[in-house]
Amino acid sequence: MKKKILIASIIILVIFFTALILSLRQPVKKEEPLFTPEKAAQQTQDDLNTAKAIKTIHEQYPWYSKIPLETTDYRIIYDFEKDSFRIRLLTKSTTAIKDAALADLEAIGVDLNEFNYYFIEPEPGFENLLR
Repeated sequence: MKKKILIASIIILVIFFTALILSLRQPVKKEEPLFTPEKAAQQTQDDLNTAKAIKTIHEQYPWYSKIPLETTDYRIIYDFEKDSFRIRLLTKSTTAIKDAALADLEAIGVDLNEFNYYFIEPEPGFENLLR
């Protein structure tokens, strides 16, 4: 008999505490979806426009994904505003380093007769900043 009373008491306590916990819980707000159909359509259009722009860049500049070119002597990027390659020298300027930079551009398919380029000489003491 005592076992039955104990088991019944435990069941009643479990039911009571479950009901208490459930009554204290805050109602869960239904979150808005990340994308409404309109937002999803706009995102899809934006993605397509981005893909077209990237495709156009790679058609006009097939070497674009291969830059920047970096060595211990120079860093090369393409400056769209100046429509030319910027070759920043990181060490003392020599003809050999400049020739190597231009050879690297040709190696990735850049026609140096078609594209402009310019060199930026290192400022005095610049080498020490990189070490």
